[in-house]
Amino acid sequence: MVTKDSSNRLNCRFFFFWTVIDEIHVIGSRCGPFGSALKMLSKRLIDVSPLITEIFPFGTAREAFERAKDKETLKVLLHFDVY
Repeated sequence: MVTKDSSNRLNCRFFFFWTVIDEIHVIGSRCGPFGSALKMLSKRLIDVSPLITEIFPFGTAREAFERAKDKETLKVLLHFDVY
């Protein structure tokens, strides 16, 4: 599941544990289906690097979330090392 909230003004609580317990698949977009965009991204037809402000190792997730709060930040990524 990937979630993105584009408005921090909402006071909304969603209890994600029900999606695990009831094995619910959550798919959503406020802009429509992502299929075409994901295909183009996977083929590297779109350069998204100008949208990425900074990449953080997963161990520094707290710092990444702090950076994401900055109004000048577009996107931050968490990098997960896979062994």
